[in-house]
Amino acid sequence: MFFALKGENVNGERFVEDALEKGASCVVVSKTFDLLDDDRLVFVDDVFNALKVSARKYREEVCPVVVAVTGSVGKTTTKELLYQIFSNKGKTIKTKGNLNTEVGISVTLLSMDDDTEYAVLEHGIDCVGEMEREVMISNPDHAVITIIGSSHLQVFGSREVIFREKYSVSNHLGGSSYLVINSDDDFMSRLADDAVFNTVSVGYSKYSDYRIEDVVGFHSFSLRSKKGDEFKYELAVTGEHFVKDAAFASATALCLGFTYDDVRRGLQQFKAVKGRFEILDNKGIIVVDDSYNSSLESIVSSSISLGEINSKRKFAVLGDVLEISGSPEVSHSKIGVVIDEDKKINFDKVYFYGKMMRHAYVSYRGNKEHFDDKVELIKTLRRELKSGDAILVKASRGIALDEVVDKIMEF
Repeated sequence: MFFALKGENVNGERFVEDALEKGASCVVVSKTFDLLDDDRLVFVDDVFNALKVSARKYREEVCPVVVAVTGSVGKTTTKELLYQIFSNKGKTIKTKGNLNTEVGISVTLLSMDDDTEYAVLEHGIDCVGEMEREVMISNPDHAVITIIGSSHLQVFGSREVIFREKYSVSNHLGGSSYLVINSDDDFMSRLADDAVFNTVSVGYSKYSDYRIEDVVGFHSFSLRSKKGDEFKYELAVTGEHFVKDAAFASATALCLGFTYDDVRRGLQQFKAVKGRFEILDNKGIIVVDDSYNSSLESIVSSSISLGEINSKRKFAVLGDVLEISGSPEVSHSKIGVVIDEDKKINFDKVYFYGKMMRHAYVSYRGNKEHFDDKVELIKTLRRELKSGDAILVKASRGIALDEVVDKIMEF
């Protein structure tokens, strides 16, 4: 099927004839479409709504166990971890990449085979009310909220609003549903048990339903339930955020009836998603590619995680954060202060890149340089990096620091 959606930049109706020539069984178009006459055309009042209604109806027909994953940081990794655990037991689908919008969720559901048993759907939001529209499509059986962070604050205005929007992922949960939350988050930790569904808290807090303990090197940890059960896990990846996301995935799967061995095997099989704390090695230079996304919280987490990597010297390339709270100037200045004052973070040098990161450069008191020119940044890195060094490369996707990673790998 081809849905001729009209976007801001592209009108899908331009591709109707091409879709039919390539074998589309039917094409859904607006009733105003009059450029072609074909029996395979289905006319509707609203193509976008038709897409969403079709996805919801097909989701109910196939009836997989649907787990919705949302949060300001960590939702993609948690989704991938759950997918790895679930797919070892039955046919599973997931949202690909960052297709976590109403369109992406709809297309993901419509791509299911009719014997699909599990669906792990990432839910992202850019405006008030979007989450409710998304869960109207996915109708999740269970949900995970990783953290209430500061990204998109320029849109939502406050973390309180972000919390309310993220929490609306639970609007359709029922009596047998689980909502897995972060017990270390100041907003999520104050949630009381909901009479409608089961709330399960996960984190380092002693009040957690599943408490993270015995973390070694950010790749080995234990999860202890309030009942006293202990689950020991070993990850094939290293990073503070990987431990937390793995704990969310583990607790979710255990609540859904998966065994310890099911979870352990899935976590061991998980590999980092490209650009999300992906550890690379080029002639002894360890490159941590974390260039896919960024926020204050994830910069801190990734910087701490770099400290666990065995290397002679540690560096970071930090680029602009495009979706950040309040005034970009003030928020970027705070980044420099935080990574300077956090005792768990110790860089030999930080290379700040971009217009906004100049404010972080000014507030950071350690060894530093600032660049507006990517070519000059790469020349400097080529001159200064040596075998035995480790370097974190992190920014918002729009800054394209993956280009810097690629060049370092060619040194």
